Amino acid sequence: MVEYSNLSTDGKNLYFGTKKGRFFSVEALTEKVRWKKRLEGGVDTEPLAMGDLVYVGTSKGHFYALSKGDGKEVWHVEIPGEVVGRIGGQDNEAVLFGANDGVVYAFDPRTGDQRFKYRRDLPERMTIHGFAQPVFTKTFIFTAFGDGSVIALYKNSGQEVWSKNFPSGKRFSDIVSLMVIADEIIVAGQFDGTLYGLTLDGALRWSYPMGGSAGQPFVFQGQLIVPSANNVLASLDYKTGMENWVYDPRRLVRWSGVAGINQYLLGTTFEGLMFIVDSKSGQLQWTYDFGSSIQGPPLVIDQKVWLLTREGKLFGLTPRQKERGDLKVVSSVSLY
Repeated sequence: MVEYSNLSTDGKNLYFGTKKGRFFSVEALTEKVRWKKRLEGGVDTEPLAMGDLVYVGTSKGHFYALSKGDGKEVWHVEIPGEVVGRIGGQDNEAVLFGANDGVVYAFDPRTGDQRFKYRRDLPERMTIHGFAQPVFTKTFIFTAFGDGSVIALYKNSGQEVWSKNFPSGKRFSDIVSLMVIADEIIVAGQFDGTLYGLTLDGALRWSYPMGGSAGQPFVFQGQLIVPSANNVLASLDYKTGMENWVYDPRRLVRWSGVAGINQYLLGTTFEGLMFIVDSKSGQLQWTYDFGSSIQGPPLVIDQKVWLLTREGKLFGLTPRQKERGDLKVVSSVSLY
């Protein structure tokens, strides 16, 4: 079976790869495969579409910048470790990614020239083999590692500003989600532990015992939506960490991501389910079963929802008429 990576988009096209090293671009409007390319190594990272390039890393330590128009290679670099986690970037500034050799690399997004690298000596322990996406502010880059640490770096030099370590989880301490909200709060999620809210100088403002999760928290209509390992979706006030509401599906689920459209939240799971929840009340509206694991969150492009199953079926969904209210599958593209 061919396994597929998370979806990425530039607002017009979808990008994703496979563990066998194929990489695809699909036009969302026409649902046609625009181009595909063979890469050196498998793709398990989420690609980054930025400017007129798309960036992707592989299991063999190759990192590519490809033209979004035709998939031709603009540049690539090779590193001694496997590219893991999500890619971060800021147009005309830098593109960053983590590797399993304990290094975060920064390259010029246009030329591939190395800007800096930041190394962290990681302890000999099990990790989930993935890092959170590096995120940018005007002055800083925030990144994270498998030892439960969040690091602030100066954007221009890569010099460390501060480091914050969180207690190891029962099994895995990896920080797998990282985001900055309103240039005010850093939100960091531990795979096997807690969600933390930090100020930009690294001070702890709040913590939320989510039990860990592989799903990335999601900001929607001023709420922080948190997929938790204890089966629930929670809506938090991102400034205080206090709950607004909690949705419990009352079954065992492993959340893979959350997106939003109109007034609805769309929570996807590794079991192949999607739960549609009212964003204001946290009440369940509908449930869909796609029959195959959904690794990442859905993407919303022009009032159409896209999701990719682990087995390579790309689904497009749209809202029905107001009197019906739910979503309907309007297209599917098989990529076998």
